[in-house]
Amino acid sequence: MKEAVKTFLKRVLESEKVSAANKIPCKNFRDHSLEGAKEVAKKVPDEGILILEIIS
Repeated sequence: MKEAVKTFLKRVLESEKVSAANKIPCKNFRDHSLEGAKEVAKKVPDEGILILEIIS
């Protein structure tokens, strides 16, 4: 895994809030989930893949 990806995943796991999670910079801000992002960040190193679940 590339170092940039490792650094990004570490930052996700250490985050306490989702940046830009409001309607000004992001029209889909209601779809942001810090808990979901942390769950995925934990799985990526072991599984080597990222699964995107589409919320409807």
